[in-house]
Amino acid sequence: MGIETVYQELALIETRDVPANFFLGREPTRGKSGIFVDRKKMVNDTVRTLKELGIVLPSLRTLVRYLSGGQRQALAIGRVMPWGGKVIIMDEPTAALGVRESRKVLDLVLQLKEKKCSVVVISHNMRHVFNVADRIVVLRGGKKVGDRMKSETTPDEIVKLIVGAEML
Repeated sequence: MGIETVYQELALIETRDVPANFFLGREPTRGKSGIFVDRKKMVNDTVRTLKELGIVLPSLRTLVRYLSGGQRQALAIGRVMPWGGKVIIMDEPTAALGVRESRKVLDLVLQLKEKKCSVVVISHNMRHVFNVADRIVVLRGGKKVGDRMKSETTPDEIVKLIVGAEML
C-alpha cells in the first residue's frame, strides 16, 4: 500500500552489517530456486539509496553496533525507501539523538518531502515539529484535539492543546 514505518525502537541487528540491516526480512534472492541471497544486489541497492539521500556511513561492512545513534536512525529511514514508501510514519525519530544528529534526521525528513513522500512525524519536540511540519495534528487520550496548519499556529498553542490547557 506504500506505507512504511520507522519505529522509535529501530529494530536493527547490531551484529549484522549495513546491507543486511537495510534488507532485513526482505532479502532479494537469485538463482532458479530463489534460495540464495543476492548479496551483490543488496550492496548495490544500499549504496544507491544512501547516496540518493545523502547518508554517509563509515563503511557498508560496519556492524550496526559501531554506528552512532544518528547513523542508525539514517539507516532505519533509508531502508524504507526501496519499497516505494509514499507515506512514511516516523515515531519519535530524534528522541535519543544529540543536536547535530537530530539536525541530520530532520534534514532527511525534508529531503523525503522534496521527493514527494508524505511524512508523518510523531514527536513531542515542538522545535523539531515546527522545523519540518506543514500541518500539526494533536492527539490526547486517543482523540484528536487539534488540527492546525503550521503557518496558522504557534508552538505555545500546540503545547496548550497537548496538555489540555484552556485557550484564552
